[in-house]
Amino acid sequence: MWGKRADAGRPRQLAVVVAILVTMLGAAVPSPTRAAAGDVGYQDFTYNGASAPTGQKPESKLWFADGSWWGILYDSAAKSFKIWRFDWASNSWVGTATVIDKRSRSSSDVLWDGSRLYVATHLVEGASGSDQAARILRYSYNAGSRTYTLDSGYPVVLTSGPIEALVIDADTTGRIWATWTASNGAGGRQVLVTHSDSSGGNFTTPFVLPVANAANLDADDISTLVAYDGRIGVMWSNQRTETVYFATHIDGDPDASWTIAPALQGKGYADDHLNIKSLQADPAGRVFAAVKTSLNDTSGNSGQPLILLLILDGNGGWQRRTFSLVSDNQTRPLVLVNPEDRTLFMFAAGPCCSGGVIYYKQTSLDSPNFASGPGDPFIKLAANTTINNPMSTKQPLTHASGLLVVAGGDHTPTDLHNRIDCGVADSTPPQTTIDS
Repeated sequence: MWGKRADAGRPRQLAVVVAILVTMLGAAVPSPTRAAAGDVGYQDFTYNGASAPTGQKPESKLWFADGSWWGILYDSAAKSFKIWRFDWASNSWVGTATVIDKRSRSSSDVLWDGSRLYVATHLVEGASGSDQAARILRYSYNAGSRTYTLDSGYPVVLTSGPIEALVIDADTTGRIWATWTASNGAGGRQVLVTHSDSSGGNFTTPFVLPVANAANLDADDISTLVAYDGRIGVMWSNQRTETVYFATHIDGDPDASWTIAPALQGKGYADDHLNIKSLQADPAGRVFAAVKTSLNDTSGNSGQPLILLLILDGNGGWQRRTFSLVSDNQTRPLVLVNPEDRTLFMFAAGPCCSGGVIYYKQTSLDSPNFASGPGDPFIKLAANTTINNPMSTKQPLTHASGLLVVAGGDHTPTDLHNRIDCGVADSTPPQTTIDS
């Protein structure tokens, strides 16, 4: 079991070296703060000018490459979203010169394929401006200079107009897939998908997912997708049919060939909080989804499940585990998996809906079973009482990567983070119960 939280401060000599390098390179290294007794996690830097930049529930804005964590964070001084590198030793972010989007009301989802970085960026719901394009960008990475360079032929425009969430992933043929929801012209939404050719470019015209109940969504519903086991899976909420659906497409099949099944169904069980991860041909399951129900909208349901873990098993069936109850009053769930240590982590903000503390629980990947209660504080600072919107990566965790989660202050506009070292012995009791 691993889960030792890294709390060490920066060594003085390392800080001096980093400061010299920063002066030479012109990059910023914000100093994280954690001053009050009882604080957990670290406060980084402000994002004045942006709105909830760690938000959009299914999107991932962090990735691990070349021995480092990277992220797309808002730079208040440059008034743009840029690529930042997280320096594990100094526990702080180092800015780069790579600008992703100059629109302060934009959001992004990232995919690192091992050699190139794909970024989907778009205006968020309610935003306005002359530039309303939703784009795919692709960057090549130079390990020598640790820099990202935009590839020729990019960006590619997918669509236009504000989008609540836009998610991308790659199948085994090299195609990049994207999904989002848009107006269906009748007061609701429909699930749209598109994909590139095998080179990662030349995207098809976006089309409505050709399955039942993909075009009659509530105005609040969203979609997400994930690559797994030679397939692309699209998950979406449909609050009108009170169902969370999952449609699958075998890599290389015609665009019209999909299979659909409900992942979660029942009165009050559908909501637009979806966060999904995958493992390839793993005995514990193929897909893991953290979802929120709408059972908190009805009185008398305090003992009903609010946050759930859904698991797609090897037989195509969905299992579910309760993470927290309506009485725990949480929101914005996030799931991360570590197949090396057979560990699964879930995070949620509470109280709903403007946050306050990021809580987490960890459990066995092979036999997930969460203890009752909200969980342990993972990011909690006395100086910032509206911490919300935890986000991280699509990638499975490893001993090399460790775990990194970033959140934002809803009313105090600052980025915050905390981390866990992988492969380090820990005496903290795990957030599990023994059932046999």
